[in-house]
Amino acid sequence: MNMIKREWLGYRKQTIYWIIGMVALVLIAFFKVGSMTTAPGGVEEMLNSLPPMLQAFFGAGALDYTTGVGSYSMIHLYFVIALAFHSVILGSNIFSKEELDKTYEFLYVKGVKRWIILCHKVIAGVTILLLINIVCLVSVFLASMMMNLSFSLSGMIPFMVSLFIVQLFFFAFGLLTSLTLKNSQKAAMIGCAVILVMFMVSMYMKLGGSIDFIDRLSLFHYADTSYIKAHNYGGISTLIIILISLGMFGTSGFLHEHRDLL
Repeated sequence: MNMIKREWLGYRKQTIYWIIGMVALVLIAFFKVGSMTTAPGGVEEMLNSLPPMLQAFFGAGALDYTTGVGSYSMIHLYFVIALAFHSVILGSNIFSKEELDKTYEFLYVKGVKRWIILCHKVIAGVTILLLINIVCLVSVFLASMMMNLSFSLSGMIPFMVSLFIVQLFFFAFGLLTSLTLKNSQKAAMIGCAVILVMFMVSMYMKLGGSIDFIDRLSLFHYADTSYIKAHNYGGISTLIIILISLGMFGTSGFLHEHRDLL
């Protein structure tokens, strides 16, 4: 429990900054959408005037933008991308910073097994991801009330589920990469590169690409507003992504047990 608290304290400033940024983005987006709904033609006309790539990014025509869920759907993909970067950086740093700061000696003289130490770190990291997710949900609710928009919890939950599985996957990927490489500081760079490639693949397919199976290899395909509207909780794809994430956590535990510390 002390190790989990230690991780929380170590990331509290970073987490607070991310929470403030997410809340500010939700409020700005809702006020902007609210101002556009009063303009001639409303939000739909504005979106239709955008280039095809931006229409795809904002999920033009997917939901009713006069509701709280519809307003959030316009920035959902932005949230997914931003928090994917946050998750992969958190995962890649959660142990590598111990080597960088030379604090791992302190951890291992406590007589606690390595896999338990790693489990505590993972629990702390996942809790941070959940906290940011919950704050996002509460922010959308409060912004909807401020703008007098109808809010549907059942409509928001699929978005939050898709957001969390992306966070979980990239957190696990960052952790696994940091324990695989001898120079764990490169793990965050590799994770960010993977995110950018997945995003570009997803955008390419939305703009008319014809190789469907490539799109399904990108997590952003399953976090897209149109996909969530059609599949709600994602079905078998969500389960597969969670299982892959758990597999990466398990592999990380094995590598951590046999890793030669720097």
